[in-house]
Amino acid sequence: MNWKYILPPFVIDLSRKVNGYLSYLSQRRHILHNTALKDKYKDQRVFILATGPSIKQQDLRLLQHEKCIAVSNFFVHEDYKTIAPFLHVFASTHAPLTEQQIVSWFKEADEKIPGTSTVLLALHDKQYCDRHRIFQTKDHYYYLSKFGNFPVNLAHNLPSYQTVVQLAIYAAIYMGFTEINLLGVDHSWILHYGESRHFYEEKEHKFTQNGYSEWIDDHLGDEFKKYVILWEQYEEIIRNYKNSGIAIYNLSPESLLDLFPKKAFSQALSKK
Repeated sequence: MNWKYILPPFVIDLSRKVNGYLSYLSQRRHILHNTALKDKYKDQRVFILATGPSIKQQDLRLLQHEKCIAVSNFFVHEDYKTIAPFLHVFASTHAPLTEQQIVSWFKEADEKIPGTSTVLLALHDKQYCDRHRIFQTKDHYYYLSKFGNFPVNLAHNLPSYQTVVQLAIYAAIYMGFTEINLLGVDHSWILHYGESRHFYEEKEHKFTQNGYSEWIDDHLGDEFKKYVILWEQYEEIIRNYKNSGIAIYNLSPESLLDLFPKKAFSQALSKK
């Protein structure tokens, strides 16, 4: 029985808040020190680097002296060390990924992400990092992503997210950035349904090498539903920070994401 169709909305919302607070109480010792990141880069600008194919058309070496946040498998980019993102964000891993696949990927990331970078991971993945001694020589933080609310607080439960890019935006907002520029956030997989496309060859991803597919048990209807949720999550960010002085720009001309103003990469770089 699906209780969300029977219980009144306020009961569901109250249950969600109670569950969120209980989750926070049981896990807070792992995230309270995240307060060290609060407003660390106040009123600065940042570039969030995702893995969409459009990023191949942009010379990212120009970001060498910029504050950058990388996400997911971006560490395979040929200019990763030149850019030297100060923060690398990972979404929470989930089934059907196996521990072997997850650990293999994290170990590769640990090798390629420089020691000067900080890593942000889901608290759910702490078990793998502890068990296999991953990211132990780097500054690393964990986040809780269940039942959270706005405003974003990395030392508490985070609002829900549909993509790791939204997590990176949460982190950027919490750290005080007021100009957030998105690169490689194409969200165009609906145009090539059933085919994975990134700036890298798919064989460069440990998940692919270990037999994982992004399209397991999926169909086009599921993709439409995911797009609706994805857009709604971005709209939540816009609604909650509309009058905050935070500006978010999309620097990917081929991106389907139409909720943020588009800006040319060169234009974003020209303004300090």
